[in-house]
Amino acid sequence: MGLTVNDAYNQIKALENNGHLTLPEPKDIVTVGTIDPKAGTFTWTVPTVVQTIVIPPGPGGRTNTIINTTVGVVATQAIDLQLKFAIIPQPGQLVNEVARSTRPSPSATPAATVVAAHNTALLHDVLNTSVLGQTNGGVTIDGYPVVSVGADHITLDVGLIVSTVIQNVPNMTPPVGKFSVQVNIPGHPSIQVPFYVLRPPAVGLGGFTIPALPMTIVYAPPQGKDKKNTAVYADTSTITRQVTTAVTNSTNTKTAQAYSAADLVGKVASSIATVVAVVGTGGAGAAGGASVAGAFSELGQALFGTAKEKSDSVADAAKQVGSELSAVQSIFNAVDSNTSSDTGTITAEDDHSLTLTTANLNQWGAAATLGPGVGDRIVYMKDVKVVWAAVNGELCIHVLGFSGFGANSVQDLQQERTWITGGNPPRLGLDVDTIRSLLLQDPLSGEKASGGGRNVIVSTLFGPLIGAPRFVPAVPPGRSGTSTGPQGDQFQSSYEVTSEDKHIRTSSQVNITDAKPSWVSVLFGADNQETTTTTTFTTSQVTDDKSDDKVVSTITLYSQNNDDKYDVKIFYDNLFGTYVVLDSNSSALKGIELSHELNDVA
Repeated sequence: MGLTVNDAYNQIKALENNGHLTLPEPKDIVTVGTIDPKAGTFTWTVPTVVQTIVIPPGPGGRTNTIINTTVGVVATQAIDLQLKFAIIPQPGQLVNEVARSTRPSPSATPAATVVAAHNTALLHDVLNTSVLGQTNGGVTIDGYPVVSVGADHITLDVGLIVSTVIQNVPNMTPPVGKFSVQVNIPGHPSIQVPFYVLRPPAVGLGGFTIPALPMTIVYAPPQGKDKKNTAVYADTSTITRQVTTAVTNSTNTKTAQAYSAADLVGKVASSIATVVAVVGTGGAGAAGGASVAGAFSELGQALFGTAKEKSDSVADAAKQVGSELSAVQSIFNAVDSNTSSDTGTITAEDDHSLTLTTANLNQWGAAATLGPGVGDRIVYMKDVKVVWAAVNGELCIHVLGFSGFGANSVQDLQQERTWITGGNPPRLGLDVDTIRSLLLQDPLSGEKASGGGRNVIVSTLFGPLIGAPRFVPAVPPGRSGTSTGPQGDQFQSSYEVTSEDKHIRTSSQVNITDAKPSWVSVLFGADNQETTTTTTFTTSQVTDDKSDDKVVSTITLYSQNNDDKYDVKIFYDNLFGTYVVLDSNSSALKGIELSHELNDVA
C-alpha cells in the first residue's frame, strides 16, 4: 500500500525539522585568481585543467591544429555565485603628491632636510600598510556585472550559470562548456580568463499547512419579497477510460501460370545436356535399355523423331534433340507472351470495447434568504498539505492533499470571529486570522485590508468594488423582469474543459507461403499453376482516457408583480469562476469618494 497524504507530508516535515533538508546558501564568493597590474599578469587561485581542441587540416593540409587552453575550475553549492579577482594594489596619485610635499626645498637648512626626510619615510611606511592612497592600477573586467571595486579586488556577479557537457564534439577534451571574462590592464595586452562553473543542483524542500484555501465564492443575489432568489455553483468532474481491442485476420491468395511453353522447353534441353555429361557416350543400342539416358532418348524421339543415323550414340542423339529444343525455345522467346494472375482476399475482424466512467459532483448554493455580501458563501479546502521545492532559484509549490471541503457564509464567518474574540472556543475549526483571510477574498464582505499611518484626514476616490480586471460584465450584463412563474427565471452559464489522451498499440504477424509444381510434373500432366498465399494476423489495443471538468453557475430570480421587480447586473469573477449578481443601482458598481481618518492599525 502506498503512502497516504498525511504520511508523505509527515515524512517531509520530519526531514525538515531534523535538519536533513537544509536550504542552500544564497550567495558564495570565490576568489578566482590574482591580477598584478604592474607586471600585466594573472595568476590562478582555483584549480585548473587544460582543455584541448583539435582542428582538422583544411583542403590540401596534412597537420591538425591543436589548441590548449588553461581553464579555471570554480565549484560552488550556493545559488548566487560571485567571482572575486584579487588585485595587487598600486601606489596612487595621493601618495606621490604627499611624498612630494614632504621633500625639503633647495634653500632649507640641513636640520630641516633631515626632518623632511624622516617624515617622508614615516609617511611612506604608513601609506603602504593601508589601502589609503592606493588604486587597482586602472584594472577593469568585462563580461558580467560588477558588484564591487577596490584597490585590492574586483568582484563580479555571475548569478546561476553552470557549465554543461557539450554533446557530439569528439575534437574537444573535456567536452564541457566554459565561460570567460576579459581583464583589461592599462599598458598591457588584455587577458582572457576562461573558467568552468561546477555546482550540484541547488535544491531546497519543505512543507507547510494552509488551514483554509479558498476554492470559490457563491455570490448571493438580491432578494425579492419572497426571499427565494438563489445562486448555485456546481462542479462536475468526469473521468472516462475506454479500452478497445481489435483482432484482424487477412488471407490473400494469388494464382498464376507456373511455366510458359518456352520455360518447359528450356528445362528439357538443360536436363538432356546434364544427362549427357553424366552418362557419356555408348552404342546405338544403348538408348534401348531401361536407363535415364534411354528415357531422354525416347523423349527426344517422341518430340522430334529418331536419330538421323542409327549408328549415332546416345550422346549424339541427345545433342541432336538438345539442338532442336534450343531452336524451338528461341522461337517461343521471340513471340510476345502474356501472363495473367488471379488474386483473392478474405478479411475477418473482431472488435471488443470496455468503457469505465466515474463522475464526481460538488454543488454549493448561496445562503438562503440573505442578499449580497452577508449571504455569499466561501467554499474552501481544509488543512491543505503543501510541499514547496526550489531548484536553482526556481520555486514550485505542489498540493499533496487536503482533509475536506468547508463552506460558510460571510455572515457565519463574521459571527464566528466575534464568538472567538469573546474568549470562546472555535466552532468552525478556523482561527481569527484564517477567517480574516477568507473574508478578504470577497469584496462585498466589508472586510478591509490592514493599513497604518498617521492620523490625517484624506479624501480618496475609490473605484467600484465590482469592476475590471477581476470582474467583467456578462453578455448582456442586465436582467430584469416581473411576475415570474413558480420555477422563477433561471440564468445559467457553463464552462467545460476536456482533455483526452489516446494510446494505440498494434502488433502484426505476416506469413507467406509459395506453392509451385516442378516442371517435370507439369510436363506429365500436373496443373501448371503457382500459388502465393499471404496470411496477416493483426491485433491492436486502443486506450482512450478522457478527463472532463464542467462548472455550471445557475441564478434563479423570482417576482410576484410589478411592485416586486428584479433588475440586476451580472458580472463574472475571473478569480473564482462564479457570477456576482447585484441590483442595477448598487453602490458596489459605483466609485465612492470618502473623507476619513487614517488611524494606526496594530
